[in-house]
Amino acid sequence: MENNKNRWFYGFQENLLEEIEKDYKKNKNNYYRCLIRIPDDLLKPFSEIEGFDNFNCNEYGYKVAKKNNDGSRNKVKDYDFDIIEYDNSKAREMVINHSVLVIKKDQEAKVEISKKITDTFKHCDIKNKGNSLTIQLAEYKEKRGVFKQLENSNIKYPICILSYKRANKYGFSHLTLSKNCINHYLFIEPEQEEEYRKWYNPKYCELIVADENLSKRNMGSTSMRNYILKWARSKNYSRTWMLDDNIKDYRRYWQGVKNEINGNEIFASIERYVDRYNNVGAASHNFAPFICENDDRPCIVKNGKCYSSMLLPTKKGIKFRYKHQEDNLISMEFIEKGFTNLCFNHILYNKDTSGTNKGGNREAIYNCKNKKSDGDGYKERYEYFEAILKVLYFEKKITLKEGRTLEDLMSRSTTMKSKEYHAKVDYKALLKNEINDIVKKDNYNEIVKEQEKNKISFEFVEN
Repeated sequence: MENNKNRWFYGFQENLLEEIEKDYKKNKNNYYRCLIRIPDDLLKPFSEIEGFDNFNCNEYGYKVAKKNNDGSRNKVKDYDFDIIEYDNSKAREMVINHSVLVIKKDQEAKVEISKKITDTFKHCDIKNKGNSLTIQLAEYKEKRGVFKQLENSNIKYPICILSYKRANKYGFSHLTLSKNCINHYLFIEPEQEEEYRKWYNPKYCELIVADENLSKRNMGSTSMRNYILKWARSKNYSRTWMLDDNIKDYRRYWQGVKNEINGNEIFASIERYVDRYNNVGAASHNFAPFICENDDRPCIVKNGKCYSSMLLPTKKGIKFRYKHQEDNLISMEFIEKGFTNLCFNHILYNKDTSGTNKGGNREAIYNCKNKKSDGDGYKERYEYFEAILKVLYFEKKITLKEGRTLEDLMSRSTTMKSKEYHAKVDYKALLKNEINDIVKKDNYNEIVKEQEKNKISFEFVEN
């Protein structure tokens, strides 16, 4: 969170500071940055450290700043989000002052700054990260535990897990839901029925055996996903949950901390919200590793990717069509056809990276030969996705904002260090990303009023 309000300089001649600042903005790699987090009560002693004059907002200095903490960041009011209380205003990043100290790029300057700060404060956590030092002066211990429902709630739509070769310790989703006493369905192939019968928990799960070994179609998980949609439609469900089989647990994001949550509200809370609106396309929980702790994120991300723990319509004429990146591509199709996707941050799912654990798509799609191997399937997936997007754009099934290109929509990620080929997708490049919005049902107020009668409360049990 660096800006002109909280950036200041140390170790440079005072008459050159304006010049140095201009150069720094152009050539940041020529400097070291110290990213410092300071609680209110330590601001004064910090400013009194020898040589830290510029910290006191003199002619060349800058004030420290906190993140915008007026409640607008979480977008609770924008989305009328009252299903579960969502508040991260006390997250560390929201209440601690942020300061960015720029120093010369040499080891002596790093050592000097570190020593000045550690000599002044008893508690000081300093981490060296390449061209940056991160310095925490606040003692902050997150509360860890589990959120447990105090009242029961009903899940309206079927929870369907598509599973392949995971009648074992890697079949996390089934194990997680059974542990939480949540009823669900496990969709499997005929040739694996015997091993699943020996493994699954019939108390909370019903096995659904497909008519054929759908993996033989060589379409990854797409064929089974469409089988689930067809099954749910035949049971007159207007929506169905569709879960990957490797979800380890669900986390509630509250006051900047991701703690485990148990109970039906994991799913029922999203169902209630979605049922207030007419035009929701795909909905899903967000992926826990994508939400950094100690920040305040919006309660909902609109018109992006929905994946892995999805609530999908069954009767909109939209289905899975592609072997790779099927979740990205169906998410885009919903947006292009005028629906609004909703990805929820109040409850997050937690799983290992796709292709990590045995079973699933690891061998068939990712071509991973052993636990440490990435496999060339990642390259195939990337190139396949790139080619499909070009076709869809040519056929005008994907429309981009004026001035945006396919390279803006999809590019090769440079931040996923563990994967050589990983697609970075920017849904904001889509023309309808900002146009499509959720539309309240005619009886919206009555629905909300009825839901208010059954408001669920939680008990937080610390570890």
